[in-house]
Amino acid sequence: MVLNDSQDSPSEAKDDEVPRKPDAIRYFILVRFAGKHSVRNYVGQIINKPDALEYSVKYMRCHNAQKGVFVRPEQEDISLVDAGIVIMTLPTPAIGHWDAGMVPIYTADKEVFRDMLHLFDPRFDCPRREQLSRTIIPSLYTKLRNQVGRDIQEAQCDGWSSIAKDSYMSLTAHYIDNDWNLVTRGLKTQYHPEAHTGENLADFYKEALGEFGLKTGFAVTLTTDSTTNMVALARLAGFRRLPCIGHMLHNAVSKSLETDKVRQLLAHCRKIVALVHCSQPYRIKLRNVQKGLHMKENQLINDVVTRWESKYKMLERMLERVNYQATNQIFIKDKKYRSYVITGSQVSLMETLLKTLKGFQELTDFL
Repeated sequence: MVLNDSQDSPSEAKDDEVPRKPDAIRYFILVRFAGKHSVRNYVGQIINKPDALEYSVKYMRCHNAQKGVFVRPEQEDISLVDAGIVIMTLPTPAIGHWDAGMVPIYTADKEVFRDMLHLFDPRFDCPRREQLSRTIIPSLYTKLRNQVGRDIQEAQCDGWSSIAKDSYMSLTAHYIDNDWNLVTRGLKTQYHPEAHTGENLADFYKEALGEFGLKTGFAVTLTTDSTTNMVALARLAGFRRLPCIGHMLHNAVSKSLETDKVRQLLAHCRKIVALVHCSQPYRIKLRNVQKGLHMKENQLINDVVTRWESKYKMLERMLERVNYQATNQIFIKDKKYRSYVITGSQVSLMETLLKTLKGFQELTDFL
């Protein structure tokens, strides 16, 4: 694909060009050939890498200059390219991969975006939003769905709520491809206002599998958490259930933190974090104290009930660069909130908890 047309023969690029080198086969790249009077830019795909400084590139060509359609030539158009004339790597030059970067579809209708593409290549006609949403993306989805349906071996089911408290169900498949790579595919995420009973979840699961031409029982295992409705789902759908390791770890650690002293410590830290987060005057006071102590101005972290590691991070941030000393300086002078001062015994307990839970935190991050 020629972006800037010229009749000069190619030569080496300018020495002051600093390209971003690709390091993987199948990357699309922009190659610059500089002649005596003009410069040609070509788009090609790396198909081989003979050595660290050279690539074997298969070029794209213009099929219809007026419509801006670019295809591979019928005859192989391959050449060796020195790494020094590679300007940059590119996203796959197919509009069908528009959604790979999570770019909103309406971007295709924005004049600024279309003007930018026209500046890059006046011959390219970017499809409009309607064509993307009604034709191109559905076609790609169908193609990918059929491919995934042939490869899936294991599935994971989960329910969650959005920030607006709307209930959703999602289904994720995990499998190993022919090259022994672990692949993860999100099959379906659907608004699910019905009660999350085992029967309703089983119906959702069967419907989702049906869209991919699969039947219940196809997978080796079904991974879920340990709630009764998920256990019922596996039983009703006829799957061998594999408990979620992350959920089991969360339950085990959370249970170990249910002692009186730990609960009191966590509640005490939550009160401090909530006050600083909700009150701008106290946020400003904390920031000023941190500056006075030459500390990094980090925000305090609150914990979340469904993630035990958030408790670890809340305590870690409280001890980090002795943030508790900064909060103590604020509350010790405040009659209303003097009870928020963190005591020496609480500091010792925080240090013990962090030391004990460090291994579990590393395992959780790994998962």
